[in-house]
Amino acid sequence: MMKGMVRGHADGPVTLELVARAVMNGMSVKGTTMTEREAHGVALHVLGFFGYSITALDNCLEREDRNVFYALEDIGILRSEMLETSLYDGTRWRTHYWIINTRKVKTMAADGRPAVDLLPEAVVYRHLPAIQWKDGTRH
Repeated sequence: MMKGMVRGHADGPVTLELVARAVMNGMSVKGTTMTEREAHGVALHVLGFFGYSITALDNCLEREDRNVFYALEDIGILRSEMLETSLYDGTRWRTHYWIINTRKVKTMAADGRPAVDLLPEAVVYRHLPAIQWKDGTRH
């Protein structure tokens, strides 16, 4: 496997560059401007938890890391899941983990489309000049 690649399911591998572009495009849709260098740093940091897999255990994350994962979940790049199993003594054990959404990464990296579909009416408000807004409301 090539350096900087993460193995995916049928969607194939994603590269560091794809994840960085998806992060940059996804954050811009959420209204956060991010440079290529910043997006590359976020992608490198996040992919470090995954290694060559598409899953990462949540208990490996610090609070700041988890906040980044939640932000990437908001734009559709990551998703979280839980696995519950019974131990020998009958107690239930829950494992929380994160999964890279390889299809969304590739879509967002390729064309920068939003992770969530915006209503056609919402597009109008994105193009209003800042002078027409005061404290989040139009005046």
